[in-house]
Formats: sequence, structure tokens, C-alpha cells
Amino acid sequence: MSRKLYMYQKIATFVKSHTFFRIIVGLLIVEATWIALSSHYPMAFDEDFHFGIIKLYAHHLSPWWNHQPAGANTFGAVYRDPSYLYHWLMSFPYRFIALFAHTTIEQVIALRLMNVAIFASGLIVLRRLLLKATNSTALVNLALLFLVLTPVIPSLAGQINYDNLLFLLVPASLLLTVQFLEELRSNKRINLRLLGSLTILCLLASLVKYAFLPVFFVIGIFMLVLFIRTYKQPSRHFKKEVASAYKQLSRVIRLSLVVGILLSGGLFFERYGINTIKYHTPLPECNQVLNTQACLSYGPWARNYNIELAKQGPTNLNAVRFSQHWTFVLYRSLFYVLNGPDSSYTVGQPLLLPSVVAVVVLIGGMYCLIRYRRQVFGGNVARILLAALIIVYASALWLQNYRDYVHLGQPVALQGRYLIPILAPLYLLLGVGIARGLRGHRQTQIIMASVAVVLFLQGGGIITFLVRSDDSWYIENSVSARVNNRVQPVVKRAVIGK
Repeated sequence: MSRKLYMYQKIATFVKSHTFFRIIVGLLIVEATWIALSSHYPMAFDEDFHFGIIKLYAHHLSPWWNHQPAGANTFGAVYRDPSYLYHWLMSFPYRFIALFAHTTIEQVIALRLMNVAIFASGLIVLRRLLLKATNSTALVNLALLFLVLTPVIPSLAGQINYDNLLFLLVPASLLLTVQFLEELRSNKRINLRLLGSLTILCLLASLVKYAFLPVFFVIGIFMLVLFIRTYKQPSRHFKKEVASAYKQLSRVIRLSLVVGILLSGGLFFERYGINTIKYHTPLPECNQVLNTQACLSYGPWARNYNIELAKQGPTNLNAVRFSQHWTFVLYRSLFYVLNGPDSSYTVGQPLLLPSVVAVVVLIGGMYCLIRYRRQVFGGNVARILLAALIIVYASALWLQNYRDYVHLGQPVALQGRYLIPILAPLYLLLGVGIARGLRGHRQTQIIMASVAVVLFLQGGGIITFLVRSDDSWYIENSVSARVNNRVQPVVKRAVIGK
């Protein structure tokens, strides 16, 4: 065996190892912890909004409110907001933290570190999901590596934000879906424990953030189609299989599932159901719940209100141009870093090589997915589910942003971080497509993957933060600020195209 071939095999073996995955998780923890300990409060992704609501719930034991709590107008119509479960859950550790940490920044850092742990847990669940879509652990590990090297990821994971919990719950719900469907098709049985658990999880995840609703929709439609196809077969009998599955459950599990479904369903109805009945929409605007004066204290609503007042003339309803702008802004904002409101949301520009590599991989991967779509998706339920999730989720986000654009006359709230729940599935499918296009050229696959990783490291992950930040980004008079100032010149010298 030649030395070169031996080296390629060693690289391939290492990349698909569990040790490599542990390194990826460790890298994410280090990156996000650095952000958590370095960045001043509040950070850009609505950190003051989330921390403020957590403190409100810390003085209110129940997840329900009978009326708008005092001092809550700056957070919108809190008592009818369906995206509340993260804040309510985080209020319990905050109660404990507040006993020992008496300054705001100490409390914030403690909660940030909890969010790092939540996001890292999401990586573990996400890996299990992606392994259902391919038997290549190397592809899965590479997809996760590129995920944690996407600059927006450590910035989000290192702050207080409900997107971190959503990052855990999306792959968890999809994993349960795939496991249930595998048993339905291969083992020819209905696993009511899995089905009940999935139902409870989806109902509760919808209360963490309303952005889970498209995921819930995809899971529901996907399972409905598979049920119909499965029980069209004369050899399958739905009622008999359900009765048999029910008998196999213990009394404890039966009771747990019933209580769990009733409780989660009640929580779901209390927000989405009551909102729909009372306000004719599951997601009412602030002024549908409160008066205009109260809503002007809520930043996002006030912004839209003032834009609408200043709007002059008809809106350019060119969906094609909007789509081009939307795609560019979301792509670009995945690769830059953003400071908080105290610095007027200063933007650290994207670094050259990671953003260029991303475009090349996206174009090449999409070409291969389209060209080899039958080989890539044929018969693989998990891949089809991931593809459906990407399409539906991205379409729902586009529709929401385009609706706001039509209404206000200008695009608002375009942020790449909203794509985080579908990034890893997208990276994996692109990798599967490229691997299929290069089938039979193993050495070429290893070389291309290695080059992509090396180039991505030139600004990936926390590197963009280290290069683009300044003293206004850091916690004042802190050890972390001094460390950043010492590390920054070294990193800048090592980065190409800064």
C-alpha cells in the first residue's frame, strides 16, 4: 500500500469515528462558551427580550396568565404569545441562579451556559437523526462539523434564546417520526408508545416557538401519506394492529400517554385554539390583544407600525426580486456576526473563504441532488422526510417574510438564524448528492472534503467573531475582554482575506 493511499484511509477512518464527533461537540461547546463569557449583554438575537420574559415567569408559577402582566408591554402581548414554553421552563433554574448570582451579567452568563448545554444536546440527537438518512458516519460528521463552523451557530448557542431549545426539539421529533415509520413498514406494527410520545413532543415544541408549526405540518402529512399507503395493502389491518399494540402497553405507559396528550393538548389549545377563536388567528398581532399605545413599547411591532405610517405609494410586488434579496440576506447573515442593541447592531462582515466555500458546495450539491435524485431519494424515508422539511420550512419562512414585505413596502426581519433548524439536514443532503456524483472516486472525495474543511476554518465558527469584534462587543473590564484583545491579533494574522 502506498503512503498516500494509507494517509487517505487514515483520514477517512478518523472522520467517521466517534472520536471525531466528540471533537465536533467539544468545538461547539468551546466556541459557544467563549461567546457566552465574552459578549456583553444584551446580544443581538433578542437576548434582552428572552431574559426579560424569563424574569417575568420567575414571579409567576403557572405558565398561564389571566391578563397582561405589569411591565410586560415591552415584550408584546405576553399573555397570548404561543411561544412561551422556553421562558417558563428557564424561569425555574433562574430562580435558583438568582439566589447566588446577584448581578445581571452573572445571571445572564449562567443562563447562557445552560443554553450551550441545550444546543450541544441537540447535536447528539441530530446525529442520530442524520444516521437514519445515510449509513456514512463520515458524511454525518462532516455535516455537523460544517454546522458548528457556520459563524452564526456559536453566536446563537452562546446566548439566551428559544431557538436553542428548538434546535434540540426539531431533530428529536423527526427522529421519533422515522423510528415510528420504520416499525410501521419493516416490523409491520404500530408502536403506540412512539406515536404518543411524538404527539406530546410536537404539541409542546409548538409552544417553544411558533416556527415549529411547519415541522409539525410536515410530520403530520408525511405520516398520513405513509399510513394510507401502508394500509392499502390487503395484508395489513389497521384496527387489529392498533388493538394489538394497545394490549402490549403496560398500564403505567397507557396512563402516562393519556395524561401527557391531554396536558400537552390542553396547553396547545389554550394558546393556539383560544387565539384562533378570539382573534381569528393562532398568531395575533400585538394590537389585536393590547391597544396601540401599549404595543408601541414592543420594538418589533413599533418598527413595523412606523414603517407602515411612513409608507408612500404602492409596494413593488416583484416576488422574483424579493426572492433574490431574501436568499442573499439569509445566506450572508449565516456568515457574519452581529453585536447587540447597545452598539446599534454593529455588523462584523463575513470573512471571504467560508462564505465562498458555502456557495460552491451549495451549487455543486444542488446540481448533484437534481441529477441523481432517484438514486439519492429512492426508497429512503428519512431522506425524503428531511427534504420535505427543508422545502416546507424554507417556504413558510419565505411566505412570512414576503407577506411582511407586501404589507410594509420593505423587507424586515430577514435573518439567517431562522434557517438553523434545517441547516444540518441541508448540509447532509448536499453531501450525499456530491458523494453520489463522485462515486467511485474515493480519493477525490477525501481531498475535496479536506480542502473544504481547511478553507472553512479560515473564518468558520468563532473565528469571524474574533476577527470582526472590538471592545464594544465585550463585557466591560472583564478577563474575557483582555483575552479577546490578546488573541485577536494572532487570529487576524492567520486568516486569509480578512
